[in-house]
Amino acid sequence: MRLSAGMLSLPKAGASRNEYEDAWACPTACAQPSPPLRCAMADGASESSYARLWAQILVRSFAQGEWDPQRDDRSQLDRLRRRWLRIVSRRPLPWYAAEKVRLGAYATFIGVELSAPHGAIVPWRAAALGDSCLFQLHGDEIVTAFPIASRGDFPARPFALCSRPGEEQSVLAICGEAHAGDSFLMMTDALGRWFLAQREAGGRPWRTLLRLSELGAPAFARWVRARRASGAMGNDDVTFAWLALREV
Repeated sequence: MRLSAGMLSLPKAGASRNEYEDAWACPTACAQPSPPLRCAMADGASESSYARLWAQILVRSFAQGEWDPQRDDRSQLDRLRRRWLRIVSRRPLPWYAAEKVRLGAYATFIGVELSAPHGAIVPWRAAALGDSCLFQLHGDEIVTAFPIASRGDFPARPFALCSRPGEEQSVLAICGEAHAGDSFLMMTDALGRWFLAQREAGGRPWRTLLRLSELGAPAFARWVRARRASGAMGNDDVTFAWLALREV
């Protein structure tokens, strides 16, 4: 069984790529690795300082097998926190920036791990904190929605992982099975809200996103801007990633 993966993203309107605070990591971006394969997405909170860096540290550490939120006794996460603090403290900071560092950075997180196939079955598990979304697509149907299954479930203030020790939140977990032909769609909250609203209205929004995955970044950017202009999508960083299982 072969896995293909990809990602499309767009910063919020009026922001540059340097101000984009989502993050995504998956080893298939470089090469086809041996199982287990781990991919992750994080959404840095704009109101916190150095949130982009914190989001990047979280997803890269998960994808590389350095951090497992389901099995961590906090020692792994604390090591990532020390790494974040070491990087942001390399230069002297003005007092107001130092105060923001003291308060910490925040990011939502979702990660999925695909194990080695057992015959025609690929076991998988996922962990999430906050409102980034994972959907498993089997045929032309969504069979798993995690950790949010309806548009009304999006919290006004989602839980997030903090770079400051001592502020802990419980990570949600799920496991399941996938087969050849299945896909996993991952997205940050602005796109997730649109996706679930369309689904609840009787649409099949995964068809749109999978078509955009074939058309590429310029088409995705035009499409997101049109949704923002119509009010169907909020003005926030948007990240969409997909993992597709195929027979060899």
